[in-house]
Amino acid sequence: MLLSKHLNVHYEGVKTEDEVWVKYKDNIAFNATKIEEKNAENYLKVPFKEALFLVSRRSVFVHKGIAFVPLRELS
Repeated sequence: MLLSKHLNVHYEGVKTEDEVWVKYKDNIAFNATKIEEKNAENYLKVPFKEALFLVSRRSVFVHKGIAFVPLRELS
């Protein structure tokens, strides 16, 4: 992954079977989220403190200190 290779940043990708993803995926709504973008592999789990800018823009879903960040927000 580009982030870990070039920036030495390691975030866990969301998996389809992730308990939080399964429970909340239908309620996650980001600005202009397309149906095809609502796949688990299009999101990363980022610690809340490292996603504050995105949290303030309401661009992420936060659950128990973890921000589910759409990959499109990182580009």
